[in-house]
Amino acid sequence: MKSLLSISNLSKAYQANNIHALDDLSFECAKGEVISVVGSSGSGKSTLLKLIAGLEIPDSGKIILNDKVINNESIFVQPEQRDCDLVFQDFSLFPNMTINENIHFGKNAPSNKSMIDELISLTNISDLLSRYPHQISGGQQQRAALVRALANNPLLLLMDEPLSNLDSELKENVRRELISILKKLEMTVLIVTHDAEDALTISDKTVVLKKGKLVQLDTPKNIYKYPKSEYAARLFGKTNIVPLDMIPGAKHFFTQTSTGDDLSLIHISEPTRRRGIGGSRVGVEKKRGGGGGGGGGG
Repeated sequence: MKSLLSISNLSKAYQANNIHALDDLSFECAKGEVISVVGSSGSGKSTLLKLIAGLEIPDSGKIILNDKVINNESIFVQPEQRDCDLVFQDFSLFPNMTINENIHFGKNAPSNKSMIDELISLTNISDLLSRYPHQISGGQQQRAALVRALANNPLLLLMDEPLSNLDSELKENVRRELISILKKLEMTVLIVTHDAEDALTISDKTVVLKKGKLVQLDTPKNIYKYPKSEYAARLFGKTNIVPLDMIPGAKHFFTQTSTGDDLSLIHISEPTRRRGIGGSRVGVEKKRGGGGGGGGGG
C-alpha cells in the first residue's frame, strides 16, 4: 500500500527546558490508515502532530505528505499550505461564532458544500447549527470540531486527544461514532491518545513512543498480545510481572529494563474483548548473557 505520510529521522528539542521531544523518529502511514500514537506524558506525541501540521519546526529530519516534502533541512511549507487539518484536544471552536459559522470557516469549505451537508447529517448536528459552542455538550462540540476539520477535505487528519475531555459513558458513544465516520469517509488519520482503549478500538496501527523514541510500531492487537518491552505492555493495561521459570513454555519474550535485574519474566494482563482480542498476554525476558532468541511470538 502506498505511503501517504512519511516521517524520516525526525528530531525536535526544546533548548530552554533541555527536553528532547522527538529523537530520530521514523515511520510511514498508508492512505486510508488510522494510526494511533500512544505513550506516557512527555513522550513527544503532541509535538509530532505540531511538526506535521507546521506549528513547530523540527531540528532535523524529513516529512513527506502525498509525495511532497513539507519539511527538511531546506524546506518548510507553511501550515496553511499543508493538506492536513488538526483537531485540538479542547476542540478550539470559535466562541463568537455559531456552529454553522465554525464549520464553514475553513479555506476549502465554500467548495465542499455537498460534503459538509453529508457530514452534518452523518454526525447528527443539523439542529445545533444556530447555537454557539457554550450552548452544546462536549460530545456535540467534538462532532462539530470534526466536521469543521473534515470540511476542508484534507488528505490527512490529525487529532490530539479528541476524546479526553469526555466522561466515560459519552466517550464510548462518541468513539463508536468517530470510528464509523472515519471508516465511511476512508480518512487517513493520525490520532494521539493516552487511552489504550482508543488505540485498540480505533486504529489500524499504533506507534508507541517513549521519550521521543519509537518503541514499537505494529497493529494494536499485536502490541497488546506481544509487547516488545515492559513499557509497551503497561501502556495497554494492568500487568503482573512474574519469573519466567514459573511458566517455562512461554513463546514470546522481551527485555525488561525497569530494574536491570537478571530476570526471566512473563507478564499476564487483564483480557479485553475489543476487536476480537482476548486471553492473556505474555512477555518474556531472557537472562542477560544467556542464550536464546530475541522477541518472538505469534
